[in-house]
Amino acid sequence: NIEGSVSRSLGSSGGSTTVEVSVAPRAKTKSTERHVALLTDTSASMDGEKIKNAKSGAKNALDHLEETDYVSITGFNSDTDVILPMSKWGMITESEAKNDIDDIHAGGGTDIYNGLETARDQLVQDAPSSISAIKRIILLSDGQDRYDAKTYRNLASDFDDDGISIIAAGIGAAYDDSVILALANASGGKPADLSEDNIDEFLENTVGNTDGVVASNPTLEIDPRQG
Repeated sequence: NIEGSVSRSLGSSGGSTTVEVSVAPRAKTKSTERHVALLTDTSASMDGEKIKNAKSGAKNALDHLEETDYVSITGFNSDTDVILPMSKWGMITESEAKNDIDDIHAGGGTDIYNGLETARDQLVQDAPSSISAIKRIILLSDGQDRYDAKTYRNLASDFDDDGISIIAAGIGAAYDDSVILALANASGGKPADLSEDNIDEFLENTVGNTDGVVASNPTLEIDPRQG
């Protein structure tokens, strides 16, 4: 159900007006197929409680998946490591997946860009093509790399064209908030600011809440009449 209103008519002399649109989704009638790529920073600065809580959150997040969902887990530091390739959750041995998560260790630098491209490849190339599937990258990082917000805004816009939204979370005080905002906003996702103590809760809740999505990357077009 969609309702809209304009602030005022726009005369021939010009000026500006605003349009306020309210979109109220109807009740869901079927389950949502989810394609989720968990992408976590494993650089040296994540060592200690941060990486411990990231691993705990990733394991708890898996418990919210249905057998028909697809999931991948990727770590990035100076290099990128695909810990769990994109797979149908019903075809994965849960204990083995969680053991692979336990084996993650922190070290090296930070290369967010290559991590994101690897996560996108998992969603585009390795998950089945499905128009109705919800495609999400859930990014955790506590640092910065060599690229600025404009570069990431352009990258995230390309992700949006592929139907992929980025839930981008910065941890602590050293990350670049303009990069986190650019990634989330340009892809139709959400930004988050985390402390090391709420990483696990964030991951679990974010994966769990994807089941409440009604439509995948909808587009709203406004066609104003003359005046």
